[in-house]
Amino acid sequence: MPVPNYSYVAVNISGNEIKGEHTAPDEGGVAVMLHQQGYYPTIIKKAGGMGSVQFGTPKLPIKVVARLCTQVAAMLRSGVPIVRTLEILASEAENKQLKTILDDVNSSIKQGSSFSEAVNPHIDAFPVLFQSMVDAGEASGTLDACLERAGASFTRTAKLNARVKGAMIYPSIILVVMIGMLIVMMTVVVPQFVTIFEDGGAELPAFTQMLMNVSDFMLANAFILIAIAVAVGIMVATFFKTEFGKYNLDKFKTRVPVISKLTNKVYAARFTRSLSSLVAAGVNMPEALEISARTVINTFLKQALLKVVTDVKQGSQLSEALIRMNEFPQLVSSVAKIGEESGELEGMLTQVADYYDDEADVAITSMLTAMEPALILIMAAVVVPILFGVLQPMFGMMDAVQGM
Repeated sequence: MPVPNYSYVAVNISGNEIKGEHTAPDEGGVAVMLHQQGYYPTIIKKAGGMGSVQFGTPKLPIKVVARLCTQVAAMLRSGVPIVRTLEILASEAENKQLKTILDDVNSSIKQGSSFSEAVNPHIDAFPVLFQSMVDAGEASGTLDACLERAGASFTRTAKLNARVKGAMIYPSIILVVMIGMLIVMMTVVVPQFVTIFEDGGAELPAFTQMLMNVSDFMLANAFILIAIAVAVGIMVATFFKTEFGKYNLDKFKTRVPVISKLTNKVYAARFTRSLSSLVAAGVNMPEALEISARTVINTFLKQALLKVVTDVKQGSQLSEALIRMNEFPQLVSSVAKIGEESGELEGMLTQVADYYDDEADVAITSMLTAMEPALILIMAAVVVPILFGVLQPMFGMMDAVQGM
């Protein structure tokens, strides 16, 4: 029976996409080939046929991966064979995608594949760091220690991600409420006062008349305004999905006051923690830097870090390359220099990652503290003028009645 041909689409650390075909016994063989060349598959399917395998859709939640790494490490350290470990974890898995992956990985191992080879077809379901830690752990015979270190890294990342997302909930709710109040006041409240003013024959101030005109326009063109809002929203979302739009949005996040401090600290923590874990696992510095750069989803910072990778490959020290990059806080390069000079780079990077995790928490708390009164003032600045414009003629009408 002939070995099937597979077509593939893959990307590398620089975001360059390649397409081609490869002869292999299964999708895993294609993924291994691409991984060895520094590429990561996004689609693998039989050439000219069906059965497309979409990699990375969907991603496993990072907290699920963190728990998996910790559990596998603990069971391996206790002497439980990898096959039995995966059987137990698959039977207890609450996440259906994880259960399917573990069953498939276990089946591949039983057929003679190593753990890293068995995981490869599912590489995109895991964080970037996972595969490298597995490869390094198997190569050095310290899979349990590498997975434990990866689990700790993913746990800290999951907590920080949850903190950042939680910080965005409050301003998002306030923004939605403010827009909702504005729409209700202009389309429901203001029109009710129009009838009162018309019946009372009051002379309307210019600002009140403007509110009435805006309200009439919104009611008369409601469907057109909704269509325009939806179209603009789609256009903006599409623009920021383009390479140019995403790059400039990510750059803006690293430059705008308040947000930039949080952004740079979060990514400094993520980069240094990933790099520390990889160096501790025995991965060489250039490769560790490339993988760590991929953990930074901010495209602007990722491009800056790729320049650091290039500098290190050309002979520069990590600390010198980070100084030239000049995007992360200065402490990162200073600690890297101390680590290089003392031979304790791994430990120093872990310390700076812990420090910036804590600093990110402080930055989030400070941002929320400053944001609450600012949002209240913004809401007041929107609502109060409308109320004033509506109530001012009412007071005039009351004065006129009392003077009669």
